[in-house]
Amino acid sequence: MESQESMNHLVIPDSHGEYDKVSRIIDAYENTVDRFVFLGDVIDGREVKPLINLIQSLGDKAITIVGNHEWVLRNALQDEPKELVAHWRHRLWSRYERDMLTSYGIARTRKWDINAEALSDVIRPNGHYDWLASLPAFYETDSFVAIHAGPRHDLSWDIQKKELEDANTAEQRMQTEPLQVFDFGLSQVQDLPASVDSRLFITGHSHLPATAENRRAVGRVCLGSRTRAGDPFFTWESQKDEIKAHIFS
Repeated sequence: MESQESMNHLVIPDSHGEYDKVSRIIDAYENTVDRFVFLGDVIDGREVKPLINLIQSLGDKAITIVGNHEWVLRNALQDEPKELVAHWRHRLWSRYERDMLTSYGIARTRKWDINAEALSDVIRPNGHYDWLASLPAFYETDSFVAIHAGPRHDLSWDIQKKELEDANTAEQRMQTEPLQVFDFGLSQVQDLPASVDSRLFITGHSHLPATAENRRAVGRVCLGSRTRAGDPFFTWESQKDEIKAHIFS
């Protein structure tokens, strides 16, 4: 577990291939932030390829946790077992990742098996496949926890953390859609019971038409931004405990 006292983190929510906006945020904070934490759903946009390259170029200064889009995609790119792969490719991935194919120069077809195979062939040589497969389900310090949708309210975080670690293994993630990654209800601005954890949970997933002031609840900071609709891009800085709205012209 990282010590927040010695590191300043900037948490960046769902960016969906918004390379230009993310790069401008990184440029603005690169000299004052020790670590950038991406809340998942980096993919699914026309600039996914350069955005992943940018994140990888940050090395250990960047931590990316898995969002529901990454969870779906990495399952869709598997070969076996075929029945489960078909579920992920046809029922879920076909709703998400159309723009990502464009970003990698792949002409989309109606056959998602062909699309998945073409994307897998392209992203393996440049390390994007390995990056996708390695994403953790959460990131935690001594003062905050970053997770895509949010924690459940009926279980302690210690129990949830162990369940998420088990679900995020290559053997298990084909068979589950963890609520903490997928559920929109858990991503809403709502008070978190003290019985879950005493730390602050920083989340994304739900793209709220909200201001910086009403993105907080007890134990929660909810950052999901509607950047494609022209809303500000919200981030959270750990040492200042500050939510900032980034407005791009």
